[in-house]
Amino acid sequence: MVFKSEEELNEAIEEAKASLAIEGMIITKEMERIIKAKVTGKITHEQFIALADAIARRELT
Repeated sequence: MVFKSEEELNEAIEEAKASLAIEGMIITKEMERIIKAKVTGKITHEQFIALADAIARRELT
């Protein structure tokens, strides 16, 4: 998905965070940072997966 502005991207993330909160899940600031980096093309899909995996492993401990 392509966003026209950073504001539009932020709105989409806030909506996703609200939806996940209903299910009892949260998006941390660190998660939000890598999501934005992926969506804006600053990191590759492979980098995103590696970073997300590292975050998930830390969250489980």
